[in-house]
Amino acid sequence: MTNVTIVLLNWNSYPVVLDAAASALAQHDVQVELLLVDNGSHDGSVAELRRRFPAVPIKEMGSNLGFTGGMNAGTEAAQGEFVLWQNADLVLAEDYCARAVAAMRADPTIGAVGGRVLRLVDGRRTNDFDAAGYSLSPAHRTAFVHADAPREVVGVSGSCPIFRRSALEQIRAAVGYVLDPSYFT
Repeated sequence: MTNVTIVLLNWNSYPVVLDAAASALAQHDVQVELLLVDNGSHDGSVAELRRRFPAVPIKEMGSNLGFTGGMNAGTEAAQGEFVLWQNADLVLAEDYCARAVAAMRADPTIGAVGGRVLRLVDGRRTNDFDAAGYSLSPAHRTAFVHADAPREVVGVSGSCPIFRRSALEQIRAAVGYVLDPSYFT
C-alpha cells in the first residue's frame, strides 16, 4: 500500500516542476505515489513530465482551476494513508515524508504536519527562511514559527502540507469538498 500520495500541482511551471517531481520520487523510508495535476499548462511542461516520468499519472484539468480546483481533484484521487500537497516550485528534502509520517503515527490526534521552507535561488538550496507553521498572537494575528524543533501550530505552509487522509475525508464528508471551490487559491 502507498503510504503517501504526493499531489503535485502544475500550471505553466516549466522547468521548476521537473525538480519538484524528482524530489517527490526521491523520498525514502516511505512508499510514495506521485500524482501530477495539470491546470491547463501550455508551456511544454506536461510533455516533458511525461517524457521524464512516464510511469507517473497526470490528471489534466483542461483549464486553470486554481490551487483549490487542482488540489481538490488530486486529493479525490489520492490512495495513500497520507496526502502531501506540493507546489510546483518546491523541492522536498529526501526525508520530508518519512519525518512527517513518523510524527503523525506517533500521535494519532495530529491531522496535518508542515515543515520549514527554505528558499531556492537559481535552483540551489539556501538557508534563507521562506515559510513554516503559523502561531496566533494575543491580538489574533498570525506569525510564522521560526523554531527548529517540532511544535504545535494553528496552521502549516500551503506549499508542502502533509495530511492524514482520514482527516481530509472527514472535512469532505461534512461539506462536500476539502478546499472551498469558491476560492481560486
